[in-house]
Amino acid sequence: KTLPLKTTNGKTSIIADIAPDHLGFREINAMALNMAIFNGSIKLRETNQQQLHKDRVTNIAIIDSEQGIAIAIMLSNTNTRI
Repeated sequence: KTLPLKTTNGKTSIIADIAPDHLGFREINAMALNMAIFNGSIKLRETNQQQLHKDRVTNIAIIDSEQGIAIAIMLSNTNTRI
């Protein structure tokens, strides 16, 4: 089963269908964004507003357990200064 990550209104795909144990990625501009996981047109889970930055990597993990779908968000700083 694959699940897309979209904006909370479901109109804009952030990362197309991701299969279990697979990765997807997308470069985006810095912005504040609410995201959600969908199964067809049904919103399974949504995030709080996330501030995305150019100097940070945002990792989003979709976790499917007996309690339901969860979204884990981890931020990493990227130091490009020498």
